[in-house]
Amino acid sequence: MIGFDSCPSCKYRIVRVIVIGAGAIGAPIAARLHEHGHPVVLVARGANYEVIEKCGVTIATPDTTSRSRIDVVNGISSLTFEQVMPSCSV
Repeated sequence: MIGFDSCPSCKYRIVRVIVIGAGAIGAPIAARLHEHGHPVVLVARGANYEVIEKCGVTIATPDTTSRSRIDVVNGISSLTFEQVMPSCSV
């Protein structure tokens, strides 16, 4: 099985989050995870994909506005093995 136990020399276990859906809920969740250092891939389609690929995801709150450049793919069929399975860099 390929997964967490495939690299015993890794100090940390790597978990990549794949957020399917880049709407009003999925895009901000992916952006916040990315801002906190988690590897994230956002699955979007159509116009959402084009805008996110070009501009990233912008989150505006009453206190601040932030923009995150998240890895984004055009539809779930565009995910690659490398995007789904994190690898050890040790």
